[in-house]
Amino acid sequence: MSIAAAAIGCTGGETNETDPGEETPKLPQGLSEGWNEFQPGGDTICSRGTEYAYWVRPGTVNKVVIDFIGGGACWNAATCGFADAIFEDSVDSVRSAVKKGDPHGIYDHDKAENPFKDWYHVIIPYCTGDIHWGNSVQTYSEGTAQEVTIRHKGAVNSRAVLKWVYENFSAPEQVLVTGCSAGSYGAALWSADVMHQYPDSDVLQFGDSGRGSSRRRSSRRASRPGTRRRPSPRTSPSWTRRRWISRRWLSRTCMPVSPTTTRRSG
Repeated sequence: MSIAAAAIGCTGGETNETDPGEETPKLPQGLSEGWNEFQPGGDTICSRGTEYAYWVRPGTVNKVVIDFIGGGACWNAATCGFADAIFEDSVDSVRSAVKKGDPHGIYDHDKAENPFKDWYHVIIPYCTGDIHWGNSVQTYSEGTAQEVTIRHKGAVNSRAVLKWVYENFSAPEQVLVTGCSAGSYGAALWSADVMHQYPDSDVLQFGDSGRGSSRRRSSRRASRPGTRRRPSPRTSPSWTRRRWISRRWLSRTCMPVSPTTTRRSG
């Protein structure tokens, strides 16, 4: 990946002198080699009541990857009740991957080509069906045979992991906030919090396999001679229902959110 190289500055041959009064940045202490598992306890929890955990791998430089794991989503009895086929409902898949020990991409810290091989790496697992944003408990189809209760506590879990990061890194030089699929939305939201915590650090947010969509269509083509004007998708019942479901789900499961930026250099 080239995104790390773009963020690395050059000294231009200047001599760097340490200010005697300048504090040495705080870094995590006591981490074992390889992946360290933490169970934060407290209010953290997975969707069906199992224990939440996260993983940290030590690095050798004052830089950190904050990595939001993906894994689908759920928003009603059908999607939340269908075992774990629609979304990850525990941290077991991450735990199994760590035990398997066959890393690829940015997870392979022994690979010379990995631009993040020397960075600290914090994995924020996903098991709440709410793209890391939720802070509620919902019972879907209550009173029916399909009744299912889901703990949408992605925001609570994310805050617990970020609390550890903030307590153990006082001033990282660089931070990559990243995620895949549902994790890319977690990275987009929580990158703003990271930027606020580290105003003098170079923070980059990079989402993989997450996308927004627009259903707007240009009216110019429909107004040209010989073309048939199609109904606006914004007035179609199916689009209106999808929009209502999305807003209803977000208001049920998620904390208030604010716009975020994708890049901020100190």
